[in-house]
Amino acid sequence: MRLLRLLPRVHRGLTAAAALNLVVAVGIPTAFIVAGGRFVGALPAAVRSGGDPAGSSRLWSALVVLAVVYACQQLVVPVLDTATQALARRVDEHVLLRVMAAVGGPSSTAHLEESGTLDVIAQATGATTNGETPGVVVPPMVATWSSRLVSLVSGLILLRFHWWIGVALIAAPVAMLGVWQRFYREATRAIFLGSTELRRSAYLRMLGVAAAPAKEVRVFGLGGWLGERFHDTWTTAMTPVFAAWRSGRMFMVVIAAVPGTLMTVAFVLIARDGVAGRLSLAEVTVYATAVRQVVFIGGISDLDRRIHAGLACLGALGDLEAASAATQPSIAVRVLPAGAPVHRIRFESMGFTYPGRSAPVFQGLDLELEAGRSTAVVGVNGAGKTTLVKLLCRLRDPDSGRITVDDIDLADIDPVTWQRNVAAIFQDFARYNLSAHDNIALGRPEYADDRDGVVAAATRAGITETIDALAEGWETPLDRQRTGGAELSGGQWQRLAIARALFATAHGARVLILDEPAANLDVRTEADLYDRFLELTGGLTTLVISHRFSTVRRADTIIVIDAGRVVEQGSHAELVAAGGRYAEMFDLQARRFTEGYADELGVDSEEAVTDA
Repeated sequence: MRLLRLLPRVHRGLTAAAALNLVVAVGIPTAFIVAGGRFVGALPAAVRSGGDPAGSSRLWSALVVLAVVYACQQLVVPVLDTATQALARRVDEHVLLRVMAAVGGPSSTAHLEESGTLDVIAQATGATTNGETPGVVVPPMVATWSSRLVSLVSGLILLRFHWWIGVALIAAPVAMLGVWQRFYREATRAIFLGSTELRRSAYLRMLGVAAAPAKEVRVFGLGGWLGERFHDTWTTAMTPVFAAWRSGRMFMVVIAAVPGTLMTVAFVLIARDGVAGRLSLAEVTVYATAVRQVVFIGGISDLDRRIHAGLACLGALGDLEAASAATQPSIAVRVLPAGAPVHRIRFESMGFTYPGRSAPVFQGLDLELEAGRSTAVVGVNGAGKTTLVKLLCRLRDPDSGRITVDDIDLADIDPVTWQRNVAAIFQDFARYNLSAHDNIALGRPEYADDRDGVVAAATRAGITETIDALAEGWETPLDRQRTGGAELSGGQWQRLAIARALFATAHGARVLILDEPAANLDVRTEADLYDRFLELTGGLTTLVISHRFSTVRRADTIIVIDAGRVVEQGSHAELVAAGGRYAEMFDLQARRFTEGYADELGVDSEEAVTDA
């Protein structure tokens, strides 16, 4: 019913064509049964007439009917089948767009880190059912329904012969069909319950065949290990499915014998009445054909499994959309002023703990980012630096306390509006397998036609020469697996990500987040980034997360976080002079870079560190 309600929303014309396809698919076989019976019934009279036109008129009229029906089958059915296939593709497009909207709707990314949500996404897209989607099953569903409706019509024809034969031959296959369908539902439910394991098995399969991990798979000899893990995980997921089939196997064998017995009885009765002259040759032909056809009501094939699997995706889609609606933020009550932040961004007594964990990341965090200036945050791994970025971008919301922008609670501002005001280079930035131009323009896709702005952002990020050297320049696909495509180094990709963020700031973003901006850069490129740090961040409210103190020291303010709280704050010179946690970390990193050169300089390590 979900699919039937969905089809007109997808495309009314194609839905009408699919419905007509169903009618034609029922009408043509039924017409063949009746016309074929008339043709066979007319043969004796035609033979006795010796070819006299008057005696063979019924034969010729039956042949004309058969010819017309056959012509309709050859001419009309392919056209309607094509329309049904087109509707199927539209349905899958519609479903995938709704999945993308449901997944991308919430401003937060919390749901994408929950196993349950990932399971439902896999179910809604057909990933757990071998790609059987609502669209894929539309053509087989039309074919299956038409076959069963033809069988039902055949049963109705048999009511004229003996009503109880018609009723019995309809009821028995219908009962058998109901049992089969129940087992298909249980099998599909078992597959969905094993979605987590199926996702894991799909991941292991991908590791065994994809290009990216291929080097390590061979160097470390992981092929056999991956195969064993895939087998174990897939078997774990499918064991309940196999159990569901085994539990009803004997019962299905028993009930399958009932229609066969009834068919035998019907054929005996038809033969008896035909020999006795109570049935004409035409009636014998029609009834015998109807008996053979009626049992297909309960016929089960792999199409039924595919239909159940595909239709189940719609239920998962409904669950996904309901969950997405439940996670939508409350209606914004404040408007973000133009150019905000003008004064400051503040984290006030903020607390946050990831779901499923007992240890909080932040407990009463108080932190201020001065507008128009750069603030660097440092701390040991696990101190919460990346979580701070997520909270500032409203990819997560704090459990307690609040974040304010010019004293306006960020929770009262439309999250989409705020996120358009932020430009970020994340530590795990995206690498889009699109053109070089698009990789930068996606910082503000609504301004993708601003070619000069794209070039300016690339120039500021120092990636222009690399792009110009590509085979097709700015239109080169950054994917070696595409025709004419190219692959960039890690540092070049990072420069491209920096350019994407700068393009966003050129079109209105006032907050710039740099999360480990030099992680993939070589020494020379990193030094160039440091030299232009003030140029890149000038006039923006900038938050820098980095382990590289050569980057951190250029920030206007440096904040040290430990155990979910700010423990030190000041400029680089002030924090080094204070001799606290920051000074200790800076000293350790400086020694790593200078001790190797102390002998060459003719000084001891302490002097080398001081010079650094």
